[in-house]
Amino acid sequence: MFALRWWMTAGNYPTHVYHALSKRVFYSSNPLLANTIVDHPKISFSRTLDFFPLLAGRLGTIKNDDNSSSFFVDCNNAGAHFVHAIADNVTVSDILSPVHVPRFVHSFFPLNGHLNHEGISKPLLAIQVTELVDDFFMGCTMNHAVVDQSCFSQFFNSWFEMAGCSNKISRSPVVNRWFPSNVD
Repeated sequence: MFALRWWMTAGNYPTHVYHALSKRVFYSSNPLLANTIVDHPKISFSRTLDFFPLLAGRLGTIKNDDNSSSFFVDCNNAGAHFVHAIADNVTVSDILSPVHVPRFVHSFFPLNGHLNHEGISKPLLAIQVTELVDDFFMGCTMNHAVVDQSCFSQFFNSWFEMAGCSNKISRSPVVNRWFPSNVD
């Protein structure tokens, strides 16, 4: 079982002032199956979080006796967010054709503009599935104080495994800290 609190190291602290990590995925489907296309990722998302309890928690902080602060992830199952939105006047071409990313694309990412330290009151992971005219856009935002790009990719890969009707993931997340032995 996972500890109720996962203490962060000093190496995690500088990332508190950064913006969260973001990824995006386009996927197609029969428009008649739109509800299924949104519900299935939502269910598999929830099941995947069982393997990544840190991402369903919140950041916490305590004041130490020496007046310094320590940060931790409170694995309290406060929840990650899953949002379903509709952009009924936007096509994939509207997003991919321009030389520069259109300004409206930022609205397809939940927690856009939030800094990592806001994970104390905001989710550490949020997904938004946006129905476009001709496709679906999935925007994912994760708190960079808690995960790095490797963990982000592992979560995505695990989520896709679970969406493929698997009951388990092929590679468990590594959350234990370790240091090589016999090193001076």
